[in-house]
Amino acid sequence: MPRRTTPPGRRRSRGPKPVLTPRERDIVNLLSGDMSCKEAADLLHLSARTVEHYVERLKLRFGKRTLHGLLVYIASSLVANL
Repeated sequence: MPRRTTPPGRRRSRGPKPVLTPRERDIVNLLSGDMSCKEAADLLHLSARTVEHYVERLKLRFGKRTLHGLLVYIASSLVANL
């Protein structure tokens, strides 16, 4: 059986790439830069609870239990898909 090849100019995907909304991306970038939810919320003019809610939804979406696990997953997925 012949091997499937990826069309020219396209890379083969190594799994689902995390799809983040612009607001989710902002929050992940700030939290990965060693900011707390409160600090990120202040910078984005949101309540700390709103940022915590975004984090909880992202953890559920990607099946992670901790913020650290979520950030590691997103970072490794983005690097793997470069």
